[in-house]
Amino acid sequence: LVLCCLGGYHAMMNWQRQQQELFDEKLREQLDPMTQEWEEKVLALEEEKSRLLEDTASKQEVDHLKKRVNKLQLEKNKLQKAIQHISKTELVTKYGMGPHYVEIKLAFDPQAALDGTGDRIVLEMASEEDMPHAVFWFLSQVDLGLFNGCSFHRNAGHVIQGGPAPNFLSPQNPRLHQRFEDSGFNSILFQEYSPNYPHRQFTVGYAGRPGGPDFYISIQDNTKNHG
Repeated sequence: LVLCCLGGYHAMMNWQRQQQELFDEKLREQLDPMTQEWEEKVLALEEEKSRLLEDTASKQEVDHLKKRVNKLQLEKNKLQKAIQHISKTELVTKYGMGPHYVEIKLAFDPQAALDGTGDRIVLEMASEEDMPHAVFWFLSQVDLGLFNGCSFHRNAGHVIQGGPAPNFLSPQNPRLHQRFEDSGFNSILFQEYSPNYPHRQFTVGYAGRPGGPDFYISIQDNTKNHG
């Protein structure tokens, strides 16, 4: 009788274990997909967190760079104002109050000159109030004789350009560019512009950026493309 009871007890325990195993298996079948989905969501959140941290760091870096650029722009504007003030003082001291004029004497290759071609161009400089640096720079170049022997060497259709380029009168190795560099008046210190002097026909400006030593004369109205 005791053995029979023990056998029944063991049978019942085996049945309970089987039921528990079945329950655990079904539970795992239900939990595994949920666990996998949860892990995927956690991974996605971690990636989003990393991206947000990177974006925040990038945004902070961009904001920092913007502040630096704005600060440098303010310093640049102050420096340009100082250059204009010094240029105006030197301009008035050395050349007097405007208006200022520059006469360019021309020589044409006899084999290329056309009948009726003029032999000079007279330029009226901009006001020392509006363009002090560019005017002082150009008058200094003229005063030092740097444009002597230079040429109008380019016809672009909308402008003609003059500067240190050899011509039919030039000696061997004229070193025209070197002359500007040696003088310290090669390229202006910044690109000066005034809305009072738009790029209308026959206006004059420095070529290139910031500009010089070449200059151009607009042979048509260029305000649409250049202001």
